[in-house]
Amino acid sequence: MPAAAKVPKHGEASTSKRPNRGGGGGRETLHKAPAVPPREDDVIVLSSDTEEDEPLSPRKAQPKKRRTGTTNLMPEVVIVRDAVATGEAKEAANVVKLRKELKKAQQEIQELKVSREMVQGELMAAKAEVKNVRDVGGNKKNLSSLEEQLCCEICTATMWAPYTLTECGHSFCASCLLDWFNTALAQHMQQHPNYVAEIVVPPHLLAMRHHPGVNEQIRQWVAIRRAAMPQPQYTCPSCRVQARAKPVEVYKLKEIVRTVATLNGEGSPRRQGRLNTNPFSGFFPDEAV
Repeated sequence: MPAAAKVPKHGEASTSKRPNRGGGGGRETLHKAPAVPPREDDVIVLSSDTEEDEPLSPRKAQPKKRRTGTTNLMPEVVIVRDAVATGEAKEAANVVKLRKELKKAQQEIQELKVSREMVQGELMAAKAEVKNVRDVGGNKKNLSSLEEQLCCEICTATMWAPYTLTECGHSFCASCLLDWFNTALAQHMQQHPNYVAEIVVPPHLLAMRHHPGVNEQIRQWVAIRRAAMPQPQYTCPSCRVQARAKPVEVYKLKEIVRTVATLNGEGSPRRQGRLNTNPFSGFFPDEAV
């Protein structure tokens, strides 16, 4: 079977064997066909087997704008600023209130200092008289004078439990002062039957005492209700000065009374421990809650 003839592609140089007509030993002369430029549809693109197809570069996507929380945070920032401003305003108001309370407390302390100096002056005078009695060997006249000063002006008995009014410095028996104030309270309640000495604070307010500013609101609440009703007027049995604070027990004066009683051979009542509560608290309820 004859071999198939090779067909050159378009544009490929072709060779043909033609017999040598010259009689020169049968040699064949090769003639090249003229080169023809290839057509576009006849061009075959060859690629190496080792080369990898390069992927088409994807179209660059437009970068997405990152969403930030600035817009959403703006209301929160405003709220925080408002809260800070409100807190600063409350703090400033509390400072003003505290300054007023401090000024009031300083005034009360000054008044108590004056009363204390008065009481201390009386005590020093009493101690001097006791010393004088001891020095003279129990002079009956001096001792009798001292006993008169250590007796209650109301019951004229020895003041075994002396209480002093801080407004004027006068001292009386605890029992005599209690009777005196009870009489004034009874007269006041006859004129004002709805009077209540102790104002009860609602439990829901007491439960909020640990919050800042609530104690001050409770004090104002109590003061308003206390001012809405007339208050009894308690006075000193001796000089009639109005008593605005609870009488205080004078322990030094109590010791002097016992010393003088011992010099006179008089027995003194059994000592009692200091009471945790003042017996006059019911007449002068504390404003502090």
